[in-house]
Amino acid sequence: MVQQKVTSLYKPIHSLHSRKISTLYKPYHSSSHSSSSSSSSYSSSSYSLSSSSQLVPSSIMTPDCFAVIMDYLQDDKATLHSCVLVNRMWCRLAVPLLWSRPFNLVSQNKLNTIERNASLIISTYVSCFSDLERQRFIDEGFDLPLNYNKPFFDYTRYLRSMDAAMFDCAVQHWTKLNSHNSGCWFNTTAYMASLAFKRTIGLKSLNFTHMKDFSLESLDLSSLTSQVLSKLSSFELIYYPTHSFFKDVTNTLNSIFSILAECSTNLIDLKISINKRCAPPIDQIFRLIKSQNQLEILKTNEFWSVPEETEEFCAVLSTQAKSLRWLEFSEITFIPVELVRVLMTCHKLETLEFRGFDNLNLTSSNNDYDQNYDDNFDDYRLNIENLHVFRNSLPSTVINLLSLTHSQNLKKLAIEKATIEIIDTLQVYCPNVTNLSLCTTNSICPNHALFSFAVQSYLVNSHLERFTLRVFDEFCVDFVRDIVSTIPNSLRRLGLDFDLSIEDLKSILECSKVDIHTLELHYSWKMDLQDFVDVINWYSEIINSKLRNVRLYLQDSHLNKDSSTILLNSVEKFRKNRSLVEKLVNENLCFEIVDLPNIPLS
Repeated sequence: MVQQKVTSLYKPIHSLHSRKISTLYKPYHSSSHSSSSSSSSYSSSSYSLSSSSQLVPSSIMTPDCFAVIMDYLQDDKATLHSCVLVNRMWCRLAVPLLWSRPFNLVSQNKLNTIERNASLIISTYVSCFSDLERQRFIDEGFDLPLNYNKPFFDYTRYLRSMDAAMFDCAVQHWTKLNSHNSGCWFNTTAYMASLAFKRTIGLKSLNFTHMKDFSLESLDLSSLTSQVLSKLSSFELIYYPTHSFFKDVTNTLNSIFSILAECSTNLIDLKISINKRCAPPIDQIFRLIKSQNQLEILKTNEFWSVPEETEEFCAVLSTQAKSLRWLEFSEITFIPVELVRVLMTCHKLETLEFRGFDNLNLTSSNNDYDQNYDDNFDDYRLNIENLHVFRNSLPSTVINLLSLTHSQNLKKLAIEKATIEIIDTLQVYCPNVTNLSLCTTNSICPNHALFSFAVQSYLVNSHLERFTLRVFDEFCVDFVRDIVSTIPNSLRRLGLDFDLSIEDLKSILECSKVDIHTLELHYSWKMDLQDFVDVINWYSEIINSKLRNVRLYLQDSHLNKDSSTILLNSVEKFRKNRSLVEKLVNENLCFEIVDLPNIPLS
């Protein structure tokens, strides 16, 4: 009986609906035609689209149509669960999506922690294994039931995205719940991963982030076939040892990058960040980058150490110049002229992002290079649309970087440590920016009046559509009001991120002369729930009737550790009363409370 159910469940879809879903569209004929002619219209001889006929959608959609629609629901776990319960066809379409990246969708609920819920996924995987594979667990001291119901689906087959850290955490938690041999040296993670990888028909995303040393060694890719890795489109590896001493993981890292360079040549998104002191396999990493056919996104830190390797990296990067769209560098010492020249050849490059660099100096990375370079940047122009600069050290480096951008093309700019000198430079090099995010602190700009005046001077002549101002320290509200009062008429989206009282928020909004459509605010411990709702309603009804969207970001990292209990309770009050706030806010507004642990500047 069970065999019959399994067989019917996996029966080909076309055999179940061969008559009803043969085509999505059918020719329409006038009602004057006889039934015989109408029926004959489905024959191959009469199935033509003449100018006199019309197309009428069929009342029954094909499974292919449902599959396309469900692709848009792959992040909505609850809806996919509902789809599974509709009928057999919906179940076959939804299950592969629901189990394609189970560790990415796992979350905490009232009954279980994230680890507990992730371990339930491992239990489901184990139920899919063969009796011989399960016996290995039993031999190693695991309590597994001898009699169990084999699931209809082999869920491991649908694995497309692997979060290695979450997978290891889930296996470790599952081991604690099911193993009675605490002193066992059996590497459960390695064995579980080998079984899961062996069944999947192909990974699309592989993530090695926040991995412990022993966990990194457990996930061995050497057993994977080229078929499993050939479809990989996204790979991320971030490795920074958590201990003061460094375990030698060179062989492990070397194996990972060597196998990927051999099998995964169709990566679209590649992110690498490795501590220099871990002796990363530089040659294998360069080989992986060079082996790609159409790499579009590359995010990397300076994992190399000597100038010769910097020059080699630039040469490797040039092999992807025709396809790169997004390029991010973090923790780099300086930007050599070789890199600038490569960036100039990346004609599809849209976004350039720097997360921490000390110097921009147009000098060769090779000390023996004979040609001299000066500070004349006229010969260098980067045709990028988006520039993000975070954790910059000196204003002069940002100014030099802005001078390299093509002033007509740059549309989006985000600067984390904005100074008066940088703001003044924007008027020269960035006249066409439509999306601007500025962040400053008292230590960077102690003179609030001069900073405010510089920002106002830029805003008056700008054509911004979105502007975000972020201040980490106490900032004079009067200067913020002055800045908001000069925002251009083109602005449609305004974001404010600093400690604001309700009175301050009201006075700032009151001085705004532009009808913005979207208002983005970040939670301040000075805000009261009811007062906040009253101010938003007042602003949308009296001051700006065109306001349509309001977003309030709740971020725990903004909280002061010295008074964390009081502030956390205040944040939780907003979270728990989310539905109440949405009901109290003006019905014409789309109000949203967003939980983001780390708010991006842009």
